[in-house]
Amino acid sequence: MRRVYQILGALLLSAYALAEGTGWELPTNAKRGVVPASARTAAGFRSFTLWNGGK
Repeated sequence: MRRVYQILGALLLSAYALAEGTGWELPTNAKRGVVPASARTAAGFRSFTLWNGGK
């Protein structure tokens, strides 16, 4: 059983190294760095970060 976990760990590490080397990432729908339109008003950013925690 110990040998199975060693092989599994080696496979996972090599898959991670391959993904890191090629620049591959899991597909996500997250839009990072996009500021919503409600935060673009004069005092909008302050109230946006107050009520949404800056997320």
